Amino acid sequence: MRAHSTARRAAAAAIVAIAILAGEGAEPSETPRSATATAMARTAVAESVVSVVPRPRYARFGASVYRWPSRVRIAHTGANGNVEGQVRAYLAANGVSAHLADHARRAEVVLRRTRPYDARLGDEGYELRVRGDGVTLTANTERGLFYALQTLQQITARSGGRLSSREATVVDRPEYRWRGVHLDVARHFFPVGTVERYIGVAAHYKLNVFHWHLTDDQAWRLPSDRYPALRAREGYSSGDVREVIAYAARRYVTVVPEIDMPAHAAAAVQAFPYLGCGPATLCPTGPGRAFARNVLGDAIALFPSPYVHAGGDEVFGPVRSAQPRFTGDLARYAESRGRRLIVWDDAFTPRLPRSTIVTVWTGRARAAQIAR
Repeated sequence: MRAHSTARRAAAAAIVAIAILAGEGAEPSETPRSATATAMARTAVAESVVSVVPRPRYARFGASVYRWPSRVRIAHTGANGNVEGQVRAYLAANGVSAHLADHARRAEVVLRRTRPYDARLGDEGYELRVRGDGVTLTANTERGLFYALQTLQQITARSGGRLSSREATVVDRPEYRWRGVHLDVARHFFPVGTVERYIGVAAHYKLNVFHWHLTDDQAWRLPSDRYPALRAREGYSSGDVREVIAYAARRYVTVVPEIDMPAHAAAAVQAFPYLGCGPATLCPTGPGRAFARNVLGDAIALFPSPYVHAGGDEVFGPVRSAQPRFTGDLARYAESRGRRLIVWDDAFTPRLPRSTIVTVWTGRARAAQIAR
């Protein structure tokens, strides 16, 4: 039963909408010598660069492409160095060197922060324009510029050793503020490099929340100076966690840790049997309650996210009746530390503090019931 629920929950936690925008067009006339190479380049561009994920609100593709030279100039107005650095790194990895221009009119790549604020784009929206003489990325925020860069990469292909970007005008902003992806490392450990790669791919498709399931019956991967016996042989150090957080922050992804309590706590109970009311469940009072507060506090100290997830699913037996008080106590404690607690819908009761966020994995009907 647990294996099925885990799969359903993971599926509910990460939803990616994929749409393909296809366009056709002919290149300008070419000489016979270049016809074959140009046809190959056209095919690569047509097949590789007209897909934008998620589907933007407005996208129009032209018939021509911008063929990147080996050297370009970058100008930025109001932008800081994060996105500019990522543009440089992307181009360098594809054989294009980039240098700072003294004026936008002399640049092939322009990063533009809007002044005044453009309400049409919001905090995460962007406008991307690709023409035959260069590329302009426009947004209200660095986050928006980052998403413009992801779209630029999606409409760019490499052929014959050179980059080509489809002529395009794309204007987009997200429909939802929370665009999450979930990874369970408690049941199957993934090293830091794999976790970062996962976040990088998610960010490329403009997802912005990484739900990191760090503890469960099988293992406790979260570092704890207070309870060193907790951490599994394969686990993360505080330095590992900070590295992942920093990697995610550069890609505008919030890392939300999950510590599953009071059920799914076999790893904790095995390390400290006095905490358990059963082989896999923390006692909701006494030492179990104190332990839950302590590890939640440790997570709050380590993760800068305004949210922390405390699980709360699949609590059975006598502990079930005490769960509302247990979860409410954790929610109030998180609130006192300036954070908002997240729990699975199993833990929902109308008595939870209003600041509590409920993630639903058991179905749409349950979501509608809680919303009412």
